[in-house]
Amino acid sequence: MTDSETFDTLDQTIRLRVAEHNLDDISRILGLNQQVILELIDEPSDWSFVIKIAVIVEAALTQAIASRLDTTELQKHLNRLSVGGRTGKIQLASDLGMLGPKAVARLKSIASLRNVFAHDVSVIGLSLGVYVESLSKPENLRLLAELLGIDGKAQSSFTAEISAETARHIVWVACVLSLLDLSRAYKSNINALRWRDARLLIGDAFLSQRGGDHLNYKDKLKEALAILQGMYGSESLPSKEPNPHRKTDPV
Repeated sequence: MTDSETFDTLDQTIRLRVAEHNLDDISRILGLNQQVILELIDEPSDWSFVIKIAVIVEAALTQAIASRLDTTELQKHLNRLSVGGRTGKIQLASDLGMLGPKAVARLKSIASLRNVFAHDVSVIGLSLGVYVESLSKPENLRLLAELLGIDGKAQSSFTAEISAETARHIVWVACVLSLLDLSRAYKSNINALRWRDARLLIGDAFLSQRGGDHLNYKDKLKEALAILQGMYGSESLPSKEPNPHRKTDPV
């Protein structure tokens, strides 16, 4: 099967397989309704399709960064940051070590597509097919490689381009892959915070034991165990507060 034939098979069956494999984790971790993602592919307008994908991915990126920084108080500030650029959210996530090069390249490509469709009112009726066909072959191949995470070695022997027929499918798959990258980063951040909290509670427990406060010792160990069960024994994750166990001073 040629590269072109491979991408021509990105029909509804393939999309559903991608969804079944990844959307459960994305939905559970990020709190994003699976149906919203599934229905994106059927948006009547390519303009609306691209803008909605970019908005959803950006929201997930903001949520993941907030979890890494262990605070929701920065949410408003993060919302004001641009997505791209040297001081944008994508670069911040990269600098924080949350995302690898392929994930960063994919997010930048989605942001770039969003800019094409969002910054000029004259392109509201533009189709993805017309846009990708306007690209030079090197530009088309680079966009394809970035959206699907094709590495440099594979790119050199890759000849298929994004066609008008496959453009929407490829962008949709790139959206799912980005959300999967961000859900994994979010889960890793949350688990790191939970592990820190569990260690602090265990330390407090043994200090209580040494002080003869056996009741507090048992309570602290139970709290630590509950946190660790949330990491390894439970599939539920917090959807809003990155660190529900972090104590803050009263205002």
